[in-house]
Amino acid sequence: MPRRHYAQRGIIKTIFLIILAISILSFFDVDLRALASSERLQENFLYVKEILVPLWENYIRPVFSFLWEDVVSPYFVEPITGNPDIAGQATSTPSTK
Repeated sequence: MPRRHYAQRGIIKTIFLIILAISILSFFDVDLRALASSERLQENFLYVKEILVPLWENYIRPVFSFLWEDVVSPYFVEPITGNPDIAGQATSTPSTK
């Protein structure tokens, strides 16, 4: 029961922050449609994407994959589940037999 309270609190907090941010931008007379369709903004996002995707693929993802496959899974997940195959799965569904 307490988890539901915290989850709802996080969602309400996020919605409140989004509304607050839109209100502040409106106060400073920022047109969100013009900003979103701005060619310069789209070029900037493309530039950031061109930097972040190779950074993720070549440096960050291999480290997390190594940690999950060689450290977390064999020493924590497999002993708990007793099944090495389930360690790589995000979720498992119980069988109904």
